[in-house]
Amino acid sequence: ASHSLWDTTRGPGQYIETNASSPRSVGTNGLTEFTSSGWMAGGELTTNYSGRGYAGYHFIRKPGFFDMQFYNGTNSGATYVYHDLGVMPGWILQKNLDSSYAWRVWTNGLNQGTLLELNDQGAAFKDGAIGAVNAQSFVVDGNGNDLGEYVAYIFGGSETSNNIKA
Repeated sequence: ASHSLWDTTRGPGQYIETNASSPRSVGTNGLTEFTSSGWMAGGELTTNYSGRGYAGYHFIRKPGFFDMQFYNGTNSGATYVYHDLGVMPGWILQKNLDSSYAWRVWTNGLNQGTLLELNDQGAAFKDGAIGAVNAQSFVVDGNGNDLGEYVAYIFGGSETSNNIKA
């Protein structure tokens, strides 16, 4: 089964899958529109196939809780990505929207410079894709700064523990 993410910035026609490293997908019959009370589902397997159950999770940008940032990779050294949480993040999910790079995952429970891959069962590894995380920004380098458009989903953390705010 696919785990698809849509957002109001990219619009209903584009989605990415958390269980795959593929670039963004375009479809017109999955999530068909955002409404004032949620969204409308079309008939694709990702949203509305007969006989299957679906769960929807909705996050709103809110200081201290959740932010989403888009940035363009420069392929030339470290780049700062600024966010609007106002607190130290607890969890950052990052995906190159244009290429088949794995999802990079940073959490405050790991040492700086250590990451996980969301769509892989491997152990944590050293990588400069996400680093120098603080209450205003984080730095991307290496596989987190190759050419292409990226999205970063940033969840607020706790100053006193290795938890994310939920």
